[in-house]
Amino acid sequence: MPAVPFEPLSLEVSAGGERVPTVCFVPRDATDGTPLLLFGHGANLGKDDPIMQQIAKALARAVPAVVAMIDFPAHGERPGGGDDAAVQASMSDAALPERIAAEWNAVITAARAHTQGRVGYVGFSMGAMHGLSSIGGVPEVEACAFVVGGFVRDDHRNAIIRAGIERLGSREVLMCNLTRDEHFPIVMALDTFALIPGPKRMHVWEGTHVDVPAEAVRSVSEFFARTLAPA
Repeated sequence: MPAVPFEPLSLEVSAGGERVPTVCFVPRDATDGTPLLLFGHGANLGKDDPIMQQIAKALARAVPAVVAMIDFPAHGERPGGGDDAAVQASMSDAALPERIAAEWNAVITAARAHTQGRVGYVGFSMGAMHGLSSIGGVPEVEACAFVVGGFVRDDHRNAIIRAGIERLGSREVLMCNLTRDEHFPIVMALDTFALIPGPKRMHVWEGTHVDVPAEAVRSVSEFFARTLAPA
């Protein structure tokens, strides 16, 4: 039987006196115990990107989970959205992890209108970088999946990521990476994985940054179905 389509719902979210553009996908059979999954999009994309929304819907159905997605700073409806220079500057801003953590905490509060379930985080590419650096400041997140992310060829950005990894604590982590990723080299992904302090696993596929297979999304779904199951 084909899946019933569902559209994103807007959430009213603000943090630090600024509106945080946010949508969420709520499965039609969601209950108070359905997990909440925070979704971090890739660079130069946003909450309205069709591919990001397609993945968000797939996770919402498969976990199942309520999936919330924001426009990261310098993306989408945010100031500077669409300006690559602003995007690059944001990724080098040492103050950004604290700001993003505050925004995700505000998203969780708003999403409680749809679920009281356990909370996880999934990030793709830049979303994985931001997750590694910021999720330590989001206490309700219990498990994280970082897809095609990790350290990069930039010492300053890596210092920001490393500081965030140290705050992940005992959260369970899944990393999904590609052997020939031109943005997140596999050797650097392995270095990232080695520093994660809690229980962890890594899945690796052959390919470049854009070759993320459907199997990776299935792996992420299975990971959260297990780690965010009702206690």
